[in-house]
Amino acid sequence: MSSARQAIVAKGYQEFSQHFPKPGWVEHAPEEIWQATIEATREVLGKVDAADLKAVGTTNQRETVLLWDRETLGSPRRAIVWQDRRTADICTRMRDETWSLDRRVEPSGDRGKADAGHRLWTEAVSRAKRWAG
Repeated sequence: MSSARQAIVAKGYQEFSQHFPKPGWVEHAPEEIWQATIEATREVLGKVDAADLKAVGTTNQRETVLLWDRETLGSPRRAIVWQDRRTADICTRMRDETWSLDRRVEPSGDRGKADAGHRLWTEAVSRAKRWAG
């Protein structure tokens, strides 16, 4: 929690398991993510006066992909975590076959950078979605 002046007033933190079903694959169980979020939130709320609370926000690594079933609200599989390398073949194929056709080539000649300057890498959400698809 932060104050109106952006000073940190309280923090909550909970770890949860990482799963490695194959070499290079890294996954998180959706229910563990949710339970850790709840516990971290409770930790913060236990340190502050609820009357001081004006808004709630959370942050994470923002590159983890998690699918949800619209009807059950459950997830059909574990989340694909940003460290996961299962999309390496997709990245290689994009770089070698199509990347330079629709993206500018960096002055350095690096065909693996998008217009935003990010390297073509396995942690991009779009490629994890394509794999999980």
